[in-house]
Amino acid sequence: MTEHLQQKILSLPTKVGKQENVRKRNINRNKEGSVRKTNGLVYVDFMYLGERVRESSGLPWNEKNARLVREQLDRIMVNIKAGSFRFNETFPASKRRDYFQKREMLLHGFKKKPDDVRIKEAALQWYSLRRESQRITGRTLLGYKSYLDGYLVPFFADMTFGQLELNHF
Repeated sequence: MTEHLQQKILSLPTKVGKQENVRKRNINRNKEGSVRKTNGLVYVDFMYLGERVRESSGLPWNEKNARLVREQLDRIMVNIKAGSFRFNETFPASKRRDYFQKREMLLHGFKKKPDDVRIKEAALQWYSLRRESQRITGRTLLGYKSYLDGYLVPFFADMTFGQLELNHF
């Protein structure tokens, strides 16, 4: 009777996947976005502005490159949450660069590019905002206006912000 009550415990085989899949799982565990191997290259895969983004890093697949791209993807995700991520700066060679640039402009309220804004117009607009705020004394406003008229506007004339370079300063 005691023989009947004792049951034999069977050990079930554990499911073992390919070593490559285990490596991928460890890189992407508990993180947003993923790093994948596609055609022997390291790709990132994440969501941005409600759309799935899959871009190549251009690096061949190996553990070192995968971890490097994973770190970069983590920084991308932090920037997306902070609202400071710009697709065209991170992926300048992407086919979807222009598409995401237009979406970012609409979402973040960017209306003009640096090449579209003249320095003279921006400076005068800045001055009028200061004058209308009525929080700056008349003497300080006079100093601002004389600097704009005497130095800034004549020097930069009709240059745009896109044309500014370090040698201008």
